[in-house]
Amino acid sequence: MEKSTDFRLISATNRDLTGMTASGEFRDDLFHRVNVFPINLPPLRERTEDIPLLAKEFITEFSGGKQRFMQEALESLKNMEWRGNVRELRNYVERLFILCASPDITAKDITPAAVSTREHTGSGLQGAFRSLLSDETQAGHIMGETERQRIISTLETTSGNISKASRLLGITRSSLQRKIKKHQINR
Repeated sequence: MEKSTDFRLISATNRDLTGMTASGEFRDDLFHRVNVFPINLPPLRERTEDIPLLAKEFITEFSGGKQRFMQEALESLKNMEWRGNVRELRNYVERLFILCASPDITAKDITPAAVSTREHTGSGLQGAFRSLLSDETQAGHIMGETERQRIISTLETTSGNISKASRLLGITRSSLQRKIKKHQINR
């Protein structure tokens, strides 16, 4: 029995497929199949005007609207390189959500050293965090407490609605219920 399907494929790459096709590194027939409507999007560091919009959206998503960026913090974010593009910015904003207790994220909270962990060794907050994580017992406690606080914050945002909270957290309802029991969270 034959079934037909109608779908659209959207793909992205940071590689030069035209050059790779010309040099034989990428299949010519595949290139012409996927290259129907190319959209060339410059890296985030070349679109600095997008950074505040994205950062605000991410912090709203993570905090349920309980945290916000002050203007000087957004300016600091615009001055960073963001080699990992939008994914790196999103991860950094999530780190800010986890580490900043204040509802207002200021320029003091924004540090270039905290953006990427691949090039930094043991200085500042990141070094302290890394040394804490070197002990497995402490690492487990920190990760568990981070998860617990994230669940509590999300439950507060959703007024205790398990279904909504599980959707926001990106986990199933039953997984969230297990985690609530595990962390002894009172609803």
